[in-house]
Formats: sequence, structure tokens, C-alpha cells
Amino acid sequence: MLKKVIFFIFVLTLATESMAKPKGEERMRFLVDETNRDHEPYADLALYMVERYISSKTSTLIIMENCEHCFPGLQNMHTRLLRYFLKRFNPTMSLQLFFGLPEDRLWDYNIFIVDSMHAFKNLSINIPETSYEHQFHFFIILTLRTKSSEIAAHHMRAIFRECLRFNVDNVVVMLELDKRKFGFYTYYLFAEVHCHQGENIEIVHFNTYFNGSLEHDRLFPQHLRDFHGCPLFICLDLGYPLLGFHGNRSDPQDLQNIRLVAGIEGDLLRDLAKALNFRVNFSISKGRGVIGENNNSTGCFAELAAGKADMAIGCLSSTDGLRHVFSYSISYHQSLYVFIVRSGLHFGPIKQLAQAFCPSVWQAIGICCIIGMIFIRFVISCTSSGVCEKLVGQRKHSDSTNMIVVMMGNPIKILPRRNCARLLLMSWLLATLVLRNAYQAKMFDSLRISRRIPIPRTIAGLEEHNYIFVTDKYAEFYPRNMTRIISNVTQRYSIVQQSDTERLVTSSMLDTLAWHNRQNWNTSYLTYVDEPIYNVQISMYFKKHSILRSIFDDRIKRLGAAGITSHIGEKHVKKQFQVMNANSQRLPAISSNMLRGLYMLYAMLMTIAFTQFALELLTKRAPSVRRAMDWMHYVGPK
Repeated sequence: MLKKVIFFIFVLTLATESMAKPKGEERMRFLVDETNRDHEPYADLALYMVERYISSKTSTLIIMENCEHCFPGLQNMHTRLLRYFLKRFNPTMSLQLFFGLPEDRLWDYNIFIVDSMHAFKNLSINIPETSYEHQFHFFIILTLRTKSSEIAAHHMRAIFRECLRFNVDNVVVMLELDKRKFGFYTYYLFAEVHCHQGENIEIVHFNTYFNGSLEHDRLFPQHLRDFHGCPLFICLDLGYPLLGFHGNRSDPQDLQNIRLVAGIEGDLLRDLAKALNFRVNFSISKGRGVIGENNNSTGCFAELAAGKADMAIGCLSSTDGLRHVFSYSISYHQSLYVFIVRSGLHFGPIKQLAQAFCPSVWQAIGICCIIGMIFIRFVISCTSSGVCEKLVGQRKHSDSTNMIVVMMGNPIKILPRRNCARLLLMSWLLATLVLRNAYQAKMFDSLRISRRIPIPRTIAGLEEHNYIFVTDKYAEFYPRNMTRIISNVTQRYSIVQQSDTERLVTSSMLDTLAWHNRQNWNTSYLTYVDEPIYNVQISMYFKKHSILRSIFDDRIKRLGAAGITSHIGEKHVKKQFQVMNANSQRLPAISSNMLRGLYMLYAMLMTIAFTQFALELLTKRAPSVRRAMDWMHYVGPK
């Protein structure tokens, strides 16, 4: 009774499968003979291709098998193929059989044994979400045999679209064309007749195995090298000297003209467009691109996340902490990220001469002079002749008054007779001699070149000297209470440049500073702190697991190996412009700008001399002026 039930279930299963079989499948001829040895050509060729082209590149191989429309003979053929493959497999390579468990995932190299497009679609393929960019390779053994090339193309096109959904471009389908003759197929997204990704796929027959030899010595085809003039949607994040745009941002024609981009990445993009033969549709980010973890990215990253752009370029760093949210190319330029400060607080010649006498000192000197003059007049007017002579000298010719006038260039006409007054006068003359010599030396040194207060050379030194950090957002490497938020980088540069007395600091790439100083050679005083913050690696970004990444990586590597990327960087960034006022070219010769302090002092002396000359003329016509001048030199009788 049990045997009858089992036989009934078996017959019912066969009848159900035959009823569910599509009409298009009736023309297909499967390998159903259980006793034949048709699995051996598949197994021998697959084993040969793995040992020759995969074993040297990876230590782990994943094998996945699925037979969607399998009769017992075809299923047994798949089983024998796997058994034959495992028996003769290279023992030095790790092998993993994939059974479609949810926790399983792909590896760098994967073999699929399927009978149709339905079998491939029903595999539980899981692309790992990691920060590491896997370069997946799919080697698909399609056991489907049909006389219709249209049916074979239909199945392969569906398989390639499924691979495209996973953003895998290194895909090879091995299909038996005739007895012991196999064809190797791949797909291209871009062709001369179509440019839209996903809708149309060009199937390419790139290799053939016949009579024990391959037509071309390779398993995986070369990367796509020609976009056939298809457009790519590129988001630009502008920032000199890396990327600039010289066109009208609202003009659609300018946004399709690649000649209007400038800078390091602009030149690189033109070289890539010429080598890969693609056109551009630019969109320019209005805000700075910031990667967000929860679909809250801004700028070009927001356009990538929304699918509006194929790639983003322009001052984008591959060292960003959230870089794993998107795919990014290899680095083609690097620069240090540093603190930017004014090259010392500026003190011109006049300011240096007056630096020893701050306003409070000048006030104290003036008050002492006034008090001294009042005291002298009081002693002369209210004391006897003996006391007056001991304290301030003779009544008629006050020695103390003469000492004050001496500093203005007036000679002493009568020497004091008392030792106390003589000692006071001698000390005063010695002090004035020393002060005059020191001041003249300081004046000579000041007129040669302007001086600057030294700036800190470390990050800790900036905090110690209370420098205010001007930036677009709060940073972990600087205190929040010493940070001032300003979004525009040009405005930040201008604020630090104009900080004559206030201690301000901002941050940017060293190349940006060099470009700014080159553009403002005559006026810029910006330099950088020796201790760098970190090293910036410049890359272009793509959608996660984008196929374009591998294509552009291959071409960027070629340009780098040829020295083109380094040549472009040196073309736009002149290293001698990084530190202003510290290069020997800063003082090639004595200029009028350097002697502006001398000109100012000369003008002041000429003004004083003209004033004195005018007063001498005025004393002849105005007796009151003459009496005031005499009063400064002589003291009349009591």
C-alpha cells in the first residue's frame, strides 16, 4: 500500500511540472540522460578556467547551484558536475558550497551553476554592506541548451539584468553552443544605439572554447573602455584649486560643456571624458556636501542618494568617517588639512617705535610733566632763594625747567651751581643719551622691515594663546567655547587676513592656501601652523556599489602610472606660495612699501620744522608769542 502511495505522488508531481511548464520552454532540450557523461565537458572546462584564471587571485571560492526546471536526469547531471568538480578541485583553495541561507554572502569570486534565468533569480544572493568595496566576479555556468539563439539571449539578458541590480559588472556566462564548443558572454551598459542604464543591455560574445583551446587567453573581459558618447550626470562641489566652473550655472548649455570646468579635478575630468568617451550633464551643489547616515546627506551626496547623479566630484575626501555610505574611487590627489593663521600680528615701523609707550605710559609721562612744572613754579614762587636754588636751581634761570626743555632740542645756557642740581642734570643727560641711542637703533631696525609677533607652531600653542577658531562647524580637535561659526570659506579667509590685533585662526587644505596666496601675492599675510590636522585624500564618489567605480578606478590608475595626475596637481598648486612672508622671494629688493615708515617719519619731522619756523616768524610780529617762548626758557624775577 505504501509503495502505491509513493508511486502516485511521483506521477502527480511529474504531471504538475509538465502542466506548469511554459510554452517557450517546450523548444528547449535539457541534458536529461542519467547515464550519459555530458557533465564532463562542463566540469573539465570550469575546472580549467578556475585553475588558470581564478586560483592565483583569491583563496576562497563560492559555488552556488540551482535547477529550477529540472527533471531527475538534469538534476543528477548538476549533482555529478558538482561531485566531479569537488573531486578534482585544487586543494590549496578554500571552497564553500552555498545553500541559500540568509546569513551567507558572496565572496570576491563566485561560480553559479544554473539551468535558466529563473534558477539564477531564485538564488538567495546577499551583497554585504561593508565599508570595504568588493570587486565581485560572477562565473555563471548555464546548463541550458537550445537551438534558438533568441531564447538563449532572453535568458542571458535576464541574468545580466539581475547582475546589474547587484551592480556587478564582472560577469561571464558560459553556454554550450555545440558539442564540446562553449561560448563566453558578458554585457555592456553603454553602446552606440542606447545609453540608458538598465533598460537596454548589450550582450557581447567575447571568447570561445573549441577543440581544447580558447580563442582569447582570458576568462573575464576587459573593463568597459568606451561609453560611446553617452551622458553621465555629474554633481560638482566647487572649490579652488581643485574644481572651478567658468560658465553660467543656470544655462543648460553651459552645464553640458566640459570645457568650462577648471582646476585639478576639472582637468582630470576632461582627460577621463576623452579617454572613456562620455558626455556630461553637470549640476552644481548649492551647499557643502556632507554625508549623512540616515538619508540626511546634503549637497552632492544628497543627489547621489536620490539617484539624480551618477557621480560627485569636487573637494570630496575619501577619509570621511561616513564614507562607507557611498562608493568612492581611488585617491588621485592628496593635501594636508592645516590651521590657517595670519603670519604674526602686524606691527609697522611707527607702531613699533611707539610700542614701548602704550597709552597708559604716555598718560603717566604727561601727568608727571605737568606736576613737575607746577611744582617748579610753586617752589620758585613760595620759597626763599636758598631753598629754591637747592631744589630747582636759580630763580631766574630754572635748571629743572631747562632739563625738560633739553629733550626738545634746546641747549642749556646756564649750568647749575649746586651739586644736587648738577647731579640731577648729569643723570638726566645720561638717561637721555642712552634713550636716544637705543631709540635710534630701534628706528633704524624698524625702517628696514616690519616686524611680526611670532605665531604658535602647534595646535596646543593655538589653544594656549587663546586663538579663536573660525570654521563652518564644530570640530573635535578644538574647544567649542573658542569656536566661531562662519560657513563661507572666502569670508573666513578675509576675516583672518584682516585680524591685525585679534587672534583668529581658520582651517583648510594646504593647496587651497597656496592657491589663495598665489592669487593675492601682494596683499596676503596668511600662513599655516606646522602641525597638520590630518591628510586629505581626494576622490570622486558614486552610488553604493556602482559599476562606474571600477571603470573610473582603472582609468585613474593608468593616468597615475603615466604621471598625468601628479603633473595636473603641480600645474595648479605652486608650493612656494604656501607660506607668505617666509620665502626669499618675498624681499627681492628694497621697495617703497618697505620704506613707508621712513616716509611717514620724514613727513612728521618736516611738519615740526615748518611749525617751528612759522613760530619764529610769528614771534617777530606777535609779542605775546615771544613772551610765551621766553617763559619756557627763562624765569623772570620774583
